[in-house]
Amino acid sequence: MKVVLIQPPVQDFYETEIRLQPIGLSYLKSAVQMHVPETDVIIKDYHSGYGRKTIPLPAELSYLKDYYPVADKSPFSLFHQYYHFGASFDLIAAEIRDLKPDLVGISSLFTPYFREALEAARVIKDLINIPIVMGGPHVSEAPEAVLNSSSVDYVIRGEGEKPLVELVRHLHGLIQLQDVPGLGYKKESTLHFNPVKDNYRVDQLPFPDLSDSLPARYHIAGKPLTFMITSRGCPHHCSFCSVNMTFGDRHRRRSVNNIIEEIKQRYQEGYRVIDFEDDNLTYHKDDFRELCQRLMKLYPDREMEFVAMNGISYMSLDEEILELMF
Repeated sequence: MKVVLIQPPVQDFYETEIRLQPIGLSYLKSAVQMHVPETDVIIKDYHSGYGRKTIPLPAELSYLKDYYPVADKSPFSLFHQYYHFGASFDLIAAEIRDLKPDLVGISSLFTPYFREALEAARVIKDLINIPIVMGGPHVSEAPEAVLNSSSVDYVIRGEGEKPLVELVRHLHGLIQLQDVPGLGYKKESTLHFNPVKDNYRVDQLPFPDLSDSLPARYHIAGKPLTFMITSRGCPHHCSFCSVNMTFGDRHRRRSVNNIIEEIKQRYQEGYRVIDFEDDNLTYHKDDFRELCQRLMKLYPDREMEFVAMNGISYMSLDEEILELMF
């Protein structure tokens, strides 16, 4: 069996180029290959490395033309022109057709880009009739809306590793569809949603398989960059954040030894910058303190750089932690 996992292109006024590596899909690939090793998993990143193309402003944003009529030198010039960042949908459909997969998985990370994920599903489904599953934070927030698309056969709510493994096992004829945790599917034009259950323990997850993501493709200031997650979830319920819909209320942290081993592996693979993508990186202060101290000993000459552009809560910061981070 062959599974192709897709990071779709995005359409926006601008993009943050260094935040492209599909680390979530890399976790899915490693999990499937560990638990169903007879399955071939390929990650196709159709966002990074394809440049951008100018496209018309969507109708719902056309009112912006009155406010940003020309490209000027101010920060607001960002909103003058609209772009398609990544591969064309025709190219995506043609490549997936040629790969002849048995299942396609599409990531829908952010609600502003759910249309691009659905369009990728549509063009693929129009060309080849294969099952398509969609997951990611947007799907966890709006599973009914996504599953109602005629191009989407399955959705996964919550963390994706165990549900995708079990879905693949179902397609191998090993389990029933109703036994796949977190799965949404259609039966006689009716939407069905299986209960969301606990994922694998974070220390039991294999390291993300980055074999489809060459170090030269993702970089910051000319240095090869990779993402890393030392924990999942967040105990807080900030009104602006949807992390609890995907990862639940508990903060689950990997052991420091486990984190250090992955960092050593990434260094050997040629990466020189690691971006921690946790939703609450410093929540467990004792563990984070130990991690910083061990990294200082491991790379005394700053052979590796560490950044955290995603989730740091002021409630778990103090002078000592900030000093160690520096």
